[in-house]
Amino acid sequence: AAVEFLAKLLALADGAGGNAPRPAKPDTQAMRDLQMLSGNAQLLQIHSRKDELSNPITAWKKVSDAITKRIPAWERLQELDGYATGLPEAKEWAESIAAIAANRSLVADPDPVPPLLQKLTQVLRDATTKLQSDLAAAFTLGEGLIAKSDVWQRFSADQRKDITARFQLTAPAPAALGTEDEVLAALRASSLPEQRNLVDAVPQRFARALEEAARLLEPKAVRVVLPSA
Repeated sequence: AAVEFLAKLLALADGAGGNAPRPAKPDTQAMRDLQMLSGNAQLLQIHSRKDELSNPITAWKKVSDAITKRIPAWERLQELDGYATGLPEAKEWAESIAAIAANRSLVADPDPVPPLLQKLTQVLRDATTKLQSDLAAAFTLGEGLIAKSDVWQRFSADQRKDITARFQLTAPAPAALGTEDEVLAALRASSLPEQRNLVDAVPQRFARALEEAARLLEPKAVRVVLPSA
């Protein structure tokens, strides 16, 4: 029982701290010293120091539970911060995130993470919304230009459908961005630089599609074999 009691105390202490931004782990040297004892000597020491050993249990459990509850939001904050690299607003929260880690304040009251998470999510939502709007506008412009092309008008509906599919001329559906989970899912699927690259690539798609359409309409050379004499 004494061995199990010490093991449980050490496990509880281990969960009450860790790498930043978690608090530092409690000092457990006294318990480890007790583990080196055995038999009656160990039991007597545990009994004589029972208050010293038992008093931190409630506090350690509280901290451990807080870490378990808060660490997912911290990890999400870090992931979103990675997607925000290059945004002009990034400096606003970068210092706050660094301070949480440096001060090991994950379990501080009030919780410092949710306000940052909310702010960062909104900035990324706005940036993604803007890029989705730019993408839709790029496709609308390309569709308007290609529709006016004499080459395009000479194609049948099936030919247009084939080229549209081959050159990906249909705008993708905008990603849902209403919740934090949806913003994160959208960025995991396509980061801000990837979205910007897609916007920039749309005019090239339509230009290549028209080039291919013009090539297909070029008269084909017919080889004529003359009869032998």
